[in-house]
Amino acid sequence: MSFPPESPQDYFDYFQYMALNAKPSNLKWAIGLKAATMWHDYFEKGNVKENNQLLIPLVKTLMPISNAGTLFLDLWQKILRHIGKLPASEQIEIWFEIFNKVNQGERKIAHNEVAREVLEEWIKLDISEGASKINKKVMIDMVDKIYKYTFSGQEWIALTVALSEWFKKYIPAPSLYDLVCGKFEKKLN
Repeated sequence: MSFPPESPQDYFDYFQYMALNAKPSNLKWAIGLKAATMWHDYFEKGNVKENNQLLIPLVKTLMPISNAGTLFLDLWQKILRHIGKLPASEQIEIWFEIFNKVNQGERKIAHNEVAREVLEEWIKLDISEGASKINKKVMIDMVDKIYKYTFSGQEWIALTVALSEWFKKYIPAPSLYDLVCGKFEKKLN
């Protein structure tokens, strides 16, 4: 086991060790092991479209305890970054689960309803609008919708990065993320 964990196997090994050896024992280690096992199995089965559905139960398992310790948070952030690299049609459903209060545990994400509205708009842009309708004005409209919320939590930051990467397919520069940061900075001044 390498430390800090990097690969899915490393996370599995770490959480397995902690689940078996932590003193005093704590249920969080068993949940961490379950999540690490799911993360490991996801990669063992191959990162293919059909298997991306495996990320939904993983999100529901880990999310409520994602702040239970440094490596819980580290694994959660790795998962968020991975989700953001999937094709939009595959990641949007997972984002809906992330921004569902039922799945969040005690630490609620701020502005869930706004995020869900943004996701609905993203679906329309990705599926029904088509590439010909994606332009800088559409991206700026999205910036206007999200910049107030982007820095309200790690999930919002990850969603903004995912949106930014998606928009880069249509508008290489400036990035949505850079525009969000610029607008947020102006708000602070």
